[in-house]
Amino acid sequence: MDEEWRTIVDASVPGIEVDEILNGLWKEVYRNESKSACNKDIRNNIEYDSRKSKLVTQSLNRLSKEGKNPSKEAQTTFEHSEIVYYHNGWELTDYGRLLCYYVFEQSQSTQWVQRTALQTEPIVSNKNPNEYNYSGREILEAGVDDCLND
Repeated sequence: MDEEWRTIVDASVPGIEVDEILNGLWKEVYRNESKSACNKDIRNNIEYDSRKSKLVTQSLNRLSKEGKNPSKEAQTTFEHSEIVYYHNGWELTDYGRLLCYYVFEQSQSTQWVQRTALQTEPIVSNKNPNEYNYSGREILEAGVDDCLND
C-alpha cells in the first residue's frame, strides 16, 4: 500500500495535491458517512475555493478508470486497482477506501495491517450495506478483495 500511495502523488496537478483531495473525499464519505461527494464537498473539506473544481476533477480522473468527463490524453496513475469512480458524485472503491483508511486513520501503520489481518473472530455487522462507516477489518478485507479481483 505504501508503494501505491507513492504512485498516487503523480495524479497531482499544478495548484493542488492529490493527497489533499483524497483526504477531503475521505472526510466526506467516511467521517461524514456519505456515499459520495461532489467537488464542492471535497473543496469544502480541504478549504480550496471554487476555482479549483476542475483541478479536483482532473486529479481524481487520474485515479479512476473512467472518471467524470475524462480527457482522452489523461493517464491513470494508480498501480494496482482504481481508487475512485464517478457515479453522481465521487466515490471511493473498496481498494481506495482501504488506502485512505490506512493513510488518514492509521498513519500508514503496517502494524495495523498485520494485527487486523491476524484477527480470527468473524465479523458481525448490523450495519446497512449501503453505509460506508465500516470497521478497520471490514475495510481491509473489502480492499484486498477489490484489488485481487480487479
